Amino acid sequence: MKTALWLVLGFSGLLLSPVRAADRIHPGEWEIVYTGDSPRTTKMCMTNAMTRGMNGTLEEVRADTEKTAAARKMTIKDYKFDGITLSYTVISPERTFVNTASYRGDTFESVIITKAGGKDFTTRQKGRRLGACP
Repeated sequence: MKTALWLVLGFSGLLLSPVRAADRIHPGEWEIVYTGDSPRTTKMCMTNAMTRGMNGTLEEVRADTEKTAAARKMTIKDYKFDGITLSYTVISPERTFVNTASYRGDTFESVIITKAGGKDFTTRQKGRRLGACP
């Protein structure tokens, strides 16, 4: 479910500001465990470029989240971010996503509820950094 990871990372402002000392998410190789309708475990390399925006100021993360949504003809509603936990709703003509994610440097957790075609689908993700990218 690439869409789920894209929601957590893509709409969390991944391509914006320089990495800060108090990174919310560190670059490196990550293992991500998905549970829900399509359970699986994947590994991916998160580069500096992929993690930069999530490590920006609260205002930078919000601006990039809204820019990413607008580029895909989607709207962000109910946006909240306290520096660790990010939550928002993404509205598109085909579906609605409600995302809540918490970032702690070398781990993250998220719950994404997708509403489409009159049905609700819940995906949970737990990511952990394994080390440097291979």
